[in-house]
Amino acid sequence: MSKQFQLFLTPSDAVALVEEFRARFGARVLSEKSSTSDPVELESPLRHESIFSADGATSIRCYLAPANGHIITKYYPTLRLWLLDDWDSEAIEFSGCDFDGKTLLRGRFYFKTDDLVDRRIVKKRAEFLQWADKVFRYTKKALKRDRELMEPLGAYVGKEALIFRESGGKFADSIEAAGVRVSRPVAPDSPPRVVHSRVVH
Repeated sequence: MSKQFQLFLTPSDAVALVEEFRARFGARVLSEKSSTSDPVELESPLRHESIFSADGATSIRCYLAPANGHIITKYYPTLRLWLLDDWDSEAIEFSGCDFDGKTLLRGRFYFKTDDLVDRRIVKKRAEFLQWADKVFRYTKKALKRDRELMEPLGAYVGKEALIFRESGGKFADSIEAAGVRVSRPVAPDSPPRVVHSRVVH
C-alpha cells in the first residue's frame, strides 16, 4: 500500500518547504540518480529541466529521507547510472510541479508503506512510517487545501502558488490540460536492465 497527496508549489514554495523539512525532521534530499552506488544529496529540490520547452522552466524530482533511513540503489547498465529504488527505500517521493512562469503543473508526495520480501508483503519499519507521517501532517498543515482542485480529494497549495494563481497564473493537472508545447524527450524510454543493487544506511 501507499500514501500520497497532490500539491501545487512554485519553486520558492518548494525550496522553503524543504528547508523546513531539514530543520524540523532532519530530512535528507536525495537525487533519483547517481554515478556511484551512494545516493547524491541535493541542496535544492529543483531541477532546471522540465516537460515545458520554455527557457528557465523547472520541475521537482527528488526523495526525502530520514537521516537513518534505509536507501537502496540499483545499477542500470543501459543508463550507466545507479537509481534510487523507490519501492524498497525508506523515502518520500517529491515530484512534479513543472513551472514555466505561466503554468504550474501538479506535483505529489508519495511513499510506499510496505516492502516485498520473499514474495511476501511486509510493513516498512515503524520508525520510518512514523517519520513519513509527521512530514505528511506538517506539509498539509503548512499548505492551503483547495477541495476544488483534483476532485474529490483536493490538492494542497503553497503560499506563492496562491499568489501566482491570483495574479493570473494557471494551474493544470497535466501537460495536456495545460495546452502548451512540451520539450522533446532526449531518448525513448525503454525498461532498463538491473545488474545489481546496494543498500545504503
